[in-house]
Amino acid sequence: MPRLARFYFLAVEESTKEIVKKAAIAVGSLKETEFDVRFNPDVYSPGVQHVDPDGTQLQKQRQLVKDAADFLLTVQIPAFVSV
Repeated sequence: MPRLARFYFLAVEESTKEIVKKAAIAVGSLKETEFDVRFNPDVYSPGVQHVDPDGTQLQKQRQLVKDAADFLLTVQIPAFVSV
């Protein structure tokens, strides 16, 4: 591979990695290099005591559950019913 082409390929690869990293952070992924989204079923359970109930991690987990519920109610269920 010519030197210039290899440089371009490496630059595009790094740019892609940065895009994936930013997107993974935006959706609350547990990993920076891929979309690893998991739901904590206990975020709204009244009987569960969390280590840090005011912490950012729990707030992110709650927001993820809210966003998923909103998506299901406003997009997926209406699309399923209209089929």
